[in-house]
Amino acid sequence: MTQGKQFTHPSIVVSLLSYESNYAMFKHLMLQYRMPSQVVTVKNVMKFNYSKASNILKQMNSKIGGDLYNMKFP
Repeated sequence: MTQGKQFTHPSIVVSLLSYESNYAMFKHLMLQYRMPSQVVTVKNVMKFNYSKASNILKQMNSKIGGDLYNMKFP
């Protein structure tokens, strides 16, 4: 790490998992480090559309402290 720079933790960790069986292990690990996380499985990616993308973004926004349903625009 360069002198004078400080490490900052990410707001959320997004992971793409091939196997749903790894979900519990991944969530347990993120819980240990108290990191908000969003898991997207390959199964969902293969059937991806705007509705699923919107739902995933809403979940991510909620997990980092945003409102799930009400959004304010400038």
